[in-house]
Amino acid sequence: MKATSEDLGFDYNGFRNAQNLSLNGTADITPSGLLRLTTTGAKHQVGHCFYSDSVQFKSNSSSSANMGNSTSIISFSTTFVFAIVSESDVSGQGLAFVIAPQRGLPGSLANQYLGLFNESNNGKPENHVFAVELDTINNIEYDIDNNHVGININSLKSVQAKSAKYYTDKDGGYKNLTLKSGEAMQVWVEYDGSQKQVNVTIAPFKVRKPEVPLLSLSQDLSTILLNSMYLGFSASTQTVETFHYVLGWSFKINGVAQEFDLSSLPELPKSEEKAMMLTIVLSISIPIAVIITICLGIFFFLRKRKFVELVEDWEEIYGTHRFSFKELYKAANGFGEAEIVGRGAFGEVYRGVLSNPRKEVAIKKVMHDSRQGMQQFIAEIVSIGKLRHRNLVQLYGYCRRRGELLLVYEFLPSGSLEKFIFPSSSSASSSSSARATLNWCQRFKIIKGVASGDALTSRIAGTPGYIAPEMNRSGLASTCTDVYAFGVFLLEVVCGKRPVQIRSDATGVRSIYLVDLVLSCWKNGTIRETADPSFGSEYVAEEIELVLKLGLLCTHTNSDFRPTMRQVVQYLNGDAALLQTDLWVLDMSDTLSKAFSRVNMGDLYPCSAGSTFSASSSIPNESVPSGPR
Repeated sequence: MKATSEDLGFDYNGFRNAQNLSLNGTADITPSGLLRLTTTGAKHQVGHCFYSDSVQFKSNSSSSANMGNSTSIISFSTTFVFAIVSESDVSGQGLAFVIAPQRGLPGSLANQYLGLFNESNNGKPENHVFAVELDTINNIEYDIDNNHVGININSLKSVQAKSAKYYTDKDGGYKNLTLKSGEAMQVWVEYDGSQKQVNVTIAPFKVRKPEVPLLSLSQDLSTILLNSMYLGFSASTQTVETFHYVLGWSFKINGVAQEFDLSSLPELPKSEEKAMMLTIVLSISIPIAVIITICLGIFFFLRKRKFVELVEDWEEIYGTHRFSFKELYKAANGFGEAEIVGRGAFGEVYRGVLSNPRKEVAIKKVMHDSRQGMQQFIAEIVSIGKLRHRNLVQLYGYCRRRGELLLVYEFLPSGSLEKFIFPSSSSASSSSSARATLNWCQRFKIIKGVASGDALTSRIAGTPGYIAPEMNRSGLASTCTDVYAFGVFLLEVVCGKRPVQIRSDATGVRSIYLVDLVLSCWKNGTIRETADPSFGSEYVAEEIELVLKLGLLCTHTNSDFRPTMRQVVQYLNGDAALLQTDLWVLDMSDTLSKAFSRVNMGDLYPCSAGSTFSASSSIPNESVPSGPR
């Protein structure tokens, strides 16, 4: 029976109970409605499925007759959904949509011949075969690769072929496809009889038809196709067992092939191997999932412990802001070596950047495995946590976690006062070209600025060398202990030496306190000689002597003899004069040992002990010298 061009059009949304189909070779229809061209159980298979009726591809027209042709090729459009499922990484040969003079393609072979030709008729014009191949094997003689779409005319060698891919409107380019992936894909084959143009388009299943075809061939099919032809599908395998499926098929003469009702197309079956693999995966994955869940639970438990913090009653009393350890850990990049900006007697100081609000800070880590470490930590929180002064570094808050105590300070881009008094203490300024020592005028300005701050707190200063003698006995802090610490700070700034220094000789290593050293020189009448040698002759002798004497008065061993901070400010500003009679109390000091009275200042060198006032006192910008003196 011949189907005329005027009325031919069909569509198969699945092939269950399908009519007008001719099957041969290994082709069959599964109970679910899949057209299966090849199956397992045998190698070198060939399967064909053709529309039973022949189709008229040429029509008589007056216009054609006037041009000297009695007939012309009409236009057609077809689309189908296919899938290639292999039982291994290798696949069968592939499948093809084909238009041929006979159903079943008599004499066609499997393997590379795709069930279309054989070794004797391959490439002969009398074949009158038009095909679009979906090839998954690379035969060097015919193919460009093992994953391509090609247009074939009378031969296995495509007149045009490209690797499988599809155009996407969203990206404006092509995306690759794998024909043997086992996933459903859709193909559109269209021929315009007036333009003599063949277009082939491919895309993943359920993706709308791309606007740009994969293949576009200018070809007059009037010499290829006979007046009456058959159309259908062909597939073949080699040594690998492969399923070649067609899920749906639509065809139209002189029109656009009907689109599919996607919900009515049959689903691809899961192969036995896939089902077995799924069973194996499930049997393995379930216990693995349990193990992973347990491991994740342990991980988050340990992670939570990593950032767990200690909270004590005294912390609530003083109300200074408390940071979470996680927040500080992130700010300081995990407290890596590269973030260290200084080291002290109790731990390191790290540079950090807080995220909310974004702020650069210095984070001091104190190990509190000793009573003294805890004492210093508490002292710094309660003594300067409330202070706000332009010459004092601001304490933003703290954190306590296990064996670590952390203080968060304002970060000083120019460095602390300690850096400019002891340039050699910083590795970054150890060379002579990098040193920038403050002159006396700058130091005196800083001294007066610090003295005018809100330093009247009844809390301990904390750092060794700054602790008043009575603190070692009672452990109680008072305004007098603050005055003592300030006195040590005065001596440190004038002398350019640390409050506690180390001397090593034949008898061993001994600690020498700056307070005792300056007191010894005062009693010997050489107090001016304790001034920092870097001043040279550029200093006011009276100012230096005033600050040294104030330092000694503030550090008197008897707290009753120490001046108040208000008195100190008056002396420094010249509002009150320090009389010789005010110094008689220094003769009553009993802390100077005979060993210290014999020490030569030139034999001393600074140790690594830190200083609360020196390390915590910022440098006014107008006081910092522009370069080395």
